[in-house]
Amino acid sequence: MGRTNPALRVHLNWGRTSCARIRANGLTFNATGTTVYRIEDDDPLAAAVESTKGFEFTRDHWTTKVLARETVTADATHFHLTTTIEAFEDNSKIFERSWEHDIPRDHL
Repeated sequence: MGRTNPALRVHLNWGRTSCARIRANGLTFNATGTTVYRIEDDDPLAAAVESTKGFEFTRDHWTTKVLARETVTADATHFHLTTTIEAFEDNSKIFERSWEHDIPRDHL
């Protein structure tokens, strides 16, 4: 995501702030996430956002998990979005999909 020494870097890590257990059926839910915002002093087009989120559901002897990664960057004419989603059953990946979209800035 650009240079290694950004002028400003904000790193938000919300860890396992969402953890719940449904007593009636024994389902446990955990959520994790990190978001990083970056920008350069001399290059506002180097601004970027990276976000990673994870959601895990467990009960008895099974676990399912979804991981999502998003990146947003821009150049003079477009915003560039990249997203990847992965799904796991136990520790085996059962699904993965990635998207890339370029959105015109339209004077923004």
